[in-house]
Amino acid sequence: MLSKGNCGGDVGHLRPQDNLSTMKTPLVKRLRLEPFFDWNNLPPEILVKIFRHCVMTEGHLSLARLGAVSENWRKIIPTPSLWNSVDFVKGSENFTSKDLESVTRRLCRYIHNCKKISFNSTLSNIRFDSLLPFLKNVTEISFKGCPKLKPKVLVTLAQSDNANTLDSINIDGTFSYRVYNRHITTFVSNVLPRLRKLNFANNRFDGPALHMLIEGLTDFCPILEELSLENCFCTSDFDLIPRLEYLRMKRKCLALKSLNLNHTNVMFYHYTSSERNAELEQTTNMFDLKEFRMANSNMLQYFETADALTEFIGDMPNLEILELSRLKGNNSFKVLYYYKSNKMKYLYLRESLSGHLINERELSEQAAKIFRRWSSTLIELDLSGNNLYDFSWAVIFKSFGKYSPLTKLNLAKTNVVSAGVEFILRRFKNLRYLNLKLCNHLKEHMKREYHSIDLREARKNLRR
Repeated sequence: MLSKGNCGGDVGHLRPQDNLSTMKTPLVKRLRLEPFFDWNNLPPEILVKIFRHCVMTEGHLSLARLGAVSENWRKIIPTPSLWNSVDFVKGSENFTSKDLESVTRRLCRYIHNCKKISFNSTLSNIRFDSLLPFLKNVTEISFKGCPKLKPKVLVTLAQSDNANTLDSINIDGTFSYRVYNRHITTFVSNVLPRLRKLNFANNRFDGPALHMLIEGLTDFCPILEELSLENCFCTSDFDLIPRLEYLRMKRKCLALKSLNLNHTNVMFYHYTSSERNAELEQTTNMFDLKEFRMANSNMLQYFETADALTEFIGDMPNLEILELSRLKGNNSFKVLYYYKSNKMKYLYLRESLSGHLINERELSEQAAKIFRRWSSTLIELDLSGNNLYDFSWAVIFKSFGKYSPLTKLNLAKTNVVSAGVEFILRRFKNLRYLNLKLCNHLKEHMKREYHSIDLREARKNLRR
């Protein structure tokens, strides 16, 4: 709401839930203004606050509507403080395609001082070429949801003298065309080394292009902090799938904190003994990941990848988010056994044990060591789609102490039994979400999702 005061006073804090259409009456009452004349002639400092509120909640496209109120309001649109972080995506669903293109084109004249910008679906390669001179100060660009854009934009960025301050690019699902070698070559050499964040998720590559990108990542990316190659598909030909030289990456990408390889056609490189020794001799400083994701991978079918994973991320002391889901052929918890992190908060192991399980005793011993290590730190745990021995389930649940911080547990499509569920309800006092859908060893009324209120009721029923 707007604070009390006169026209030149402080209007206070505008909350995200406040809507411009409902602000007129409170504003008029508090400032004691005539409804229409004074609304259109508010002091600039008040209008800037109103405009900033609308930009934050409704995106920059809302400025076109605000500018139509009056000439005074239209003069506020170029205010530099409104254009530091530009969002042309939010609110775009409220326009027809023709109007969206017209409005976006008019507003783009004010982006020359922006630091961050998110383009909408109207952006094309020709249009982006004309906008590049306005982006000399930009640090972050998002092309997500720009279907008209073609991979040639990567060449444009790499060859341009503008946007030299750029250090973050989001190309998530942008290209409907395959990315080829000719698009990625100059991008890897000219742009990649100066990036802090790169989101290349949900794009298709040909084999050599993805190989070149992977090679560039393991060559020299000294400031890269976040990388996502999720759903980057290139080929089903095993011999053409790019190999990630993970030991080299550890010493070349020293700033890397987040790596997402979910559903990606990338495999770990198979080092010979001499190659491994040579890499380890050069490894003095290494990256320290906080987040690593790898799901739906063929990796574990080849080259003893469980050992490679341990070698790659097992010694990360600050790893907090780990996803190792749908790893084909995995039959134990060996992949987690030697990890050194004592800070794990989010662990996702969906369908991670898909092979013929090792014997009950060995699997249970592995589970006890692993989950006891993280019992005091885990907030979310996803074991859905796994079928374990009854004793192994019991060991996992009992590994957590009475004061476990676990708030979310997903056991959907598992063979967990009723006794295990009762133990969960009694032991995990902080649990706010439990998923037991499609658990075939449970009674029908138990196969559901439980939220906070449901869990409280279930605990009451246990005491009856």
